[in-house]
Amino acid sequence: MKKILLTFLCGFTMQVSFGQQLLDVADLTLRLRAGEEKDLYYSFDASDQVVYSFQEIDRKPLKTISIVEEASGSVKYEDYEVTQVHAKTIPVYKRGVYKFHFVNASLLKGKVCKIRIQRQLAPGSRPDFNTSVRWVEQADTTYNVYTKKVITGYREYEVPKTRRVLARVDTTIMPVLNRVEWVHSQMNLDHPNYSLINFSLPVNVAEPNQLLPYRTTEVVSWAYSLGVGDSGKAWYKDANKKATVKGAVKAGVAAGLATGGTGALAMLAIEGVSLFSNPPSGDNCLFSVLFSRNGQNYALTTVAGNSVAASGQVTSLKQGTLTLKLENDNTIDAINVDVNIVACVVTKIYKDETYSVKKSEPIEEMKTIKEPKIAMRKVPMLMD
Repeated sequence: MKKILLTFLCGFTMQVSFGQQLLDVADLTLRLRAGEEKDLYYSFDASDQVVYSFQEIDRKPLKTISIVEEASGSVKYEDYEVTQVHAKTIPVYKRGVYKFHFVNASLLKGKVCKIRIQRQLAPGSRPDFNTSVRWVEQADTTYNVYTKKVITGYREYEVPKTRRVLARVDTTIMPVLNRVEWVHSQMNLDHPNYSLINFSLPVNVAEPNQLLPYRTTEVVSWAYSLGVGDSGKAWYKDANKKATVKGAVKAGVAAGLATGGTGALAMLAIEGVSLFSNPPSGDNCLFSVLFSRNGQNYALTTVAGNSVAASGQVTSLKQGTLTLKLENDNTIDAINVDVNIVACVVTKIYKDETYSVKKSEPIEEMKTIKEPKIAMRKVPMLMD
């Protein structure tokens, strides 16, 4: 063993023929663990020759040894199952970095290698050339090329549609109650001193259904007037006269929807505008409106009072059957009460209307996509 090492070292110290100078670049021991690979990097000048010697201490072969010119990736030397290399000479044609690559393929045992790398200078070469390397970070760009659908534009088109729209609105005054009610006195032994008058408001209707009707009728309000005796009649007549003379009745009423002595009451039901004057003097009457909900009886607080004459618009309770209660607090005399109730009904007529909606859809084409991927790596460079 000692004899082999002595021979190896003697070979390292031999001078090259023709007087060319031989300079050491590296003289080292390299340890490779099981399955390990290692690289050594050195710079060489143009016209140099690399003189390379190698020996595995235990004479166990190394799987691969190679010498590669880094810039071009050109393999200048490569051997397999190597135990020893003696003064292998490799010419250098241009200045550059060379990689010395060692591979231990054994998965069980490490390797210890003696390595000597020298420069054989050509005539005129620089002995002081720096064979070290510096590490520079570089960006490597690779491209992932694939095809995919991409949107290149949009195509516009129109879609016909139908919607239901309001075509016409009609306002109608419908009579609900028109009567003279006799209310007995408190001293009457055969009848009570009050009267109960039931009346029903027009029923709201949606045809053919509530969700998408072509025609609806809806009670939006109702109005009442109560007048006792001749004073009450005169009071009611005076209000209708005002409606006619002053032109207070709107176009719908004037067209015949609420004529024939109900102009003032129609105006009150439609717009809430009262043309009724203050109550005159005369016999009074107590009045209220009663209704039932879920088996319970209630009084409509907005329709109640004690007067010779009274009127008002109601918008809070617009459906169902109600009861008008008239009460006479006169001990001896009975009273006549003129009762008038009208409902303001709005009828809406709908129709189907066609229209179009602009829409757009993407235009797609298959295109080749070249997607860059940048990876940073360190590369060895010349020191000089």
